[in-house]
Amino acid sequence: MNAAAAVILDLSPDDATLRWRDAQGKAQVHALPIGPERLARQHRFGRPASPLALEAAIETVEDAVMPLAAGLPRPAELWLGAGTGALAAGIGAAGDVLDIDTVEAAFARLADLALGRPAAQAGVPDDAGFAAALLVLREAMHHLGLRAARLGIPPAA
Repeated sequence: MNAAAAVILDLSPDDATLRWRDAQGKAQVHALPIGPERLARQHRFGRPASPLALEAAIETVEDAVMPLAAGLPRPAELWLGAGTGALAAGIGAAGDVLDIDTVEAAFARLADLALGRPAAQAGVPDDAGFAAALLVLREAMHHLGLRAARLGIPPAA
């Protein structure tokens, strides 16, 4: 079995960058206009984000991420790089790997918050940037078929 290719997700305020090496070893870098602060501004996230704002942001992220799926190397492993530390902390990462179930559980808590659950009970930050970053991670994992995300940068990157 081939070693999994490292796909790295970096977040800046205005962009999310996905990068990897293709089968020929050529660097692929895709800067997408879905950074957490940009998404929060574009979809007018409140504190907390409304369900309608979350839905609109999900569509924006899907539109940006889905076209990359066909070009992604297989097998692939997602790594959380620059700008993702607060995201991992807000999700409640236990260890250095976030599986899709952990990310989905955090998103369910975010949805509860959007529906009016008090922030102290929701278990996730009510910060707009966190909400948008979580959306980017969740949608990237779903639409790129990545079942887990590792914290940090892979040794060969």
